[in-house]
Amino acid sequence: YQLGWINCDRWANDPVEKVNYLVDLGTDGEVQLDLIFHKFKSIFPGHSGKPPFLFSNVPVNEKITLVAIKKKKKKLYLAIKETSISSIAERNLVFQEATADVLKEEIKKLDRFN
Repeated sequence: YQLGWINCDRWANDPVEKVNYLVDLGTDGEVQLDLIFHKFKSIFPGHSGKPPFLFSNVPVNEKITLVAIKKKKKKLYLAIKETSISSIAERNLVFQEATADVLKEEIKKLDRFN
């Protein structure tokens, strides 16, 4: 709380409409996916046993940024997409190969949401 970030269950009692938001990145490689809310200072990790990733009970129409990091054959790939939460599954993330330094720089840019 002292860092200015919220707990991701903040909207649990909020009457705003909520949906289960799906992000399908396929099964090509090992992937970490996080959802960053623009309005709330929060990062919400995606839960996945198998694709698609599921963000449960999140407020519809909230502006977000999806950040996905994929590891495939010892190479790293990054996809970042600004969008809004909806009941339609997200499928259009574009991965580009990235070094560890590029990943750090791109993640630093996300600090604009706080």
